[in-house]
Amino acid sequence: MSMRLLHCVELVVLLSVYAKPEETPSFDTPAVNVTCQAGETAILPCRINSLGGRQVVWQNPQRTAILHNERRLWDDPRFSSHRPYIKDWNLSIMLVRPTDEGIYTCSISTTPPLTKVIRLYVQVPPKIIDSLSSRNMIVREGQTVILICNVTGAPYPEVKWYKWITLKQKDEAINGFRGEMLVIHNISRNCDAMYQCEASNAVGQVVRDISVKVEFAPEVRLPNKRIGQQVGKNTVLECIVTAYPHGSTFWMYKGREIQRSSQHHLEIFILTSDAQFQKSVAAKPREASSQAKSHISLVNQDQTYHPVIKVVHGHKNQGTSIGTTWEHHAIHHTVWYPLQ
Repeated sequence: MSMRLLHCVELVVLLSVYAKPEETPSFDTPAVNVTCQAGETAILPCRINSLGGRQVVWQNPQRTAILHNERRLWDDPRFSSHRPYIKDWNLSIMLVRPTDEGIYTCSISTTPPLTKVIRLYVQVPPKIIDSLSSRNMIVREGQTVILICNVTGAPYPEVKWYKWITLKQKDEAINGFRGEMLVIHNISRNCDAMYQCEASNAVGQVVRDISVKVEFAPEVRLPNKRIGQQVGKNTVLECIVTAYPHGSTFWMYKGREIQRSSQHHLEIFILTSDAQFQKSVAAKPREASSQAKSHISLVNQDQTYHPVIKVVHGHKNQGTSIGTTWEHHAIHHTVWYPLQ
């Protein structure tokens, strides 16, 4: 009896001496960054060696426990355990949102706990906020114009401005100006164009076109300021009006507007697609008695006629000679008066 007891004691002692000690758990990597686009599924890796019977806990950036081993502790079904291999204790986030971005931790219940840090970055395509961005506009020459492209996205988008030269060709505006705001000081008619803001980041690109029309007072140019013609011959009188917008253009003689008739033929041509330039042509009647009625500056014996611009606005009439700059009005007329 004593001999059996002795053998049992020796066996226990030998097993205690030669038993393999429990290994300390470890992570494959101490920290890692994960980048994912909004709407996709993000997998946050956590591979553990020699876990044994210890517990695994995941915490979100707010330090709230969301997983205990494979059991979800949070009421958001987008979060779950992802274990393709026995050593993997990954966290899966479906339909990831920008608000999910931050630092997550995978912890092992050792003393003290072992923790792996995973930083989640959520990328968002650029977007131009319509309600906070500029729309098509009409401004007056000489004003300061501010174009705004309010954008969002992650990483934060870079904004470039372009000015369209033609429908198929664009050029960088103001030496490749960058930023959400484009300021044009003392705008001129030459700045009348389609502008485009382009917002781009690592995820994508989006653009917005903004039409800028520049209003300016009418200016009249005479290709021929002095015309001579024989009595009874047809004469074509021509003036070119530069303005935006154009109101109405007509011809007058001795305070009366010349109407289209068998004796007078009036034509208006649009010279450019943006309608800034307009050509007005009046043909002289055949009768010698009405020869001077449709001339810009026609020398007929002792009579010389000079053009005057007249702007009609409300109840106020104003006139000036060619070359004078006018405060812009919505309606303008080109009027011809004989020099008294």
